[in-house]
Amino acid sequence: MSKASDQQVDAKIILQAIMDVKRRGIHPLMEELEAKEPDLGSHVMEELSLIHQRLSALGGRVKATRRVHELIEALVLVVITSLSQAHYQLWRKEVDGTPLAILNPDPPGADPQFPTSPDSKI
Repeated sequence: MSKASDQQVDAKIILQAIMDVKRRGIHPLMEELEAKEPDLGSHVMEELSLIHQRLSALGGRVKATRRVHELIEALVLVVITSLSQAHYQLWRKEVDGTPLAILNPDPPGADPQFPTSPDSKI
């Protein structure tokens, strides 16, 4: 059984999340977050909107403001995606060898280091 102090989100999970955000893009992942976790997605969208307004109010160039906002969006999505994947892997370890393990088997040829869910990462 894992403890709360166990490191669950390692560098490999973070790098996988970064690649996923770059490959799939911010907007599709944000839509997916809103669909799967409506309350969290709504909160993230509201806060990101507020951040964008405050960045714009600083009077910087529009292009620079947009780039900084996109960096913040990507950071938030990497954090959420990493935690989600780490929790999923932890769940898979905990149920391995139990009847629950057959509810969500990994597809043939899947990397055992990164078990996949039938849904996407978020």
